[in-house]
Amino acid sequence: MNQTFSARRNRAAAGVALAGGLLLLLTGCVGEQTLRFQLDQVINAPNENDLSRNRLSVDVLCLGPKELEKHPEIVNGSLPSSEWFRLRDSNDAKVSDISAARVLSLREATSSSRADTRLRDPLASVIDSKIATVDVKFKHPEAGQSKSALIIYPRFASMEGIAATAPLVLQPAPRDKEIVIRVGRQALSR
Repeated sequence: MNQTFSARRNRAAAGVALAGGLLLLLTGCVGEQTLRFQLDQVINAPNENDLSRNRLSVDVLCLGPKELEKHPEIVNGSLPSSEWFRLRDSNDAKVSDISAARVLSLREATSSSRADTRLRDPLASVIDSKIATVDVKFKHPEAGQSKSALIIYPRFASMEGIAATAPLVLQPAPRDKEIVIRVGRQALSR
């Protein structure tokens, strides 16, 4: 009789665990994720012969339904990095409604009034840092949901200032625990 009770209890516990896992899958709760930046020998250099190897600041936007509706130019990738950073640096009203908790930055530590959440220093070329992979932990509140996006804006240098690079747009925001992003001289790719 004890074995029967124990077996039923184990099956019930397994059923509860399965239901809990299914609920997490359906609601989109993913928990902590990792952006794994794989860096080229030289990054953020405007041309092939340029070995200036500037460090690369990056903004990672974790957008949900409200932001998707209000900022289609960000979600469809038509707002280039040069314009994104111009708007962000000037606290322009066009983007100031995006919560600091949804803008994760890899940038220099400054007393800037930028509304973001600083995660770490900018990325550096492997030739300088001797580090080929940089992991950044984050949480996207709506990862995996249809009305979500993960937008990555690199602040690549150009001869005129910030390069007008298209952002890397992942929509819906991936549920993956690890999201690999390749960083080259003037481009990001997945």
